[in-house]
Amino acid sequence: MQNAKGEVRKQKLFRISSVKLRVDFKQNNFKEMKGYTIMNIENKQNNSPSKQPTRLSYKDLVVWQKSIEFASIVIDHAENLASKRKHYRLTEQLETAATSVPMNIAEGKGRISTREYKHFLMIARGSLYETMTLLEIFKLKNWLTEEDFLKLNNQAIEIARMLTVLHRNLQTD
Repeated sequence: MQNAKGEVRKQKLFRISSVKLRVDFKQNNFKEMKGYTIMNIENKQNNSPSKQPTRLSYKDLVVWQKSIEFASIVIDHAENLASKRKHYRLTEQLETAATSVPMNIAEGKGRISTREYKHFLMIARGSLYETMTLLEIFKLKNWLTEEDFLKLNNQAIEIARMLTVLHRNLQTD
């Protein structure tokens, strides 16, 4: 494509499962063509050492944003358990597993190799499954309502799908 000045704009087309994303590096535009926005791409034009990034790139990952929100909601539920006893070990394990999801996404994004990044995405996915297993136990013990469980389960399914799609579409070094 050419802009009004006739300069060729650098564009790259990503295929992420059924998601097609067009990234315009020159204008830092991001257009979602179908499905989820997996990440917002930062402007790659200005890579000079004097220009420090103003934001860490993992924060642009929608899957990280959704997992932060999920972890916060899980912690809120853990703090307000409908139980006579406090079950500190179980609630601590639940909080650890839930917060491990966004932490592993961020840690993987901070790694240099794609292979390590993909590894941490699968660790995050495992932590998500651990969280949901604990929530299932909490639901069986009537410490968590069916309605709250279903909301969390739907969020977890969405996050798991996003992690899987992102993992599948990263090219290994």
